[in-house]
Amino acid sequence: MNDNGTGNFVTAKYNDAFIKVKEVDFRKGASKFMTRIGTKHNENVSMEIRLDTKGGELIGTVNVPIAGGNDKWALQTIDVKKVSGIHDLYFVFKGEAETDILYFDYWKFLK
Repeated sequence: MNDNGTGNFVTAKYNDAFIKVKEVDFRKGASKFMTRIGTKHNENVSMEIRLDTKGGELIGTVNVPIAGGNDKWALQTIDVKKVSGIHDLYFVFKGEAETDILYFDYWKFLK
């Protein structure tokens, strides 16, 4: 999606939707993950972080906070299983709503 205030962001339209980022270089390693994310649903909404395939190794799960709309966000930081080297990265979106499960703005890994 795109809006004038935020710019471009991802809207997960259905449960188990995903995006892939090719060849992420973790270099010597990352053990934390930070994202700006939100949902307008109060159901269990999460984003799984997986390596190499959609069903690949799960390195972390972000529990998505209720932010109120597609222009509302919260910063979330979680510990992830330490990862290094180059991997394809999959963000897999989980939620019970029929549409617009979550809104995902940006992310980064930290040491």
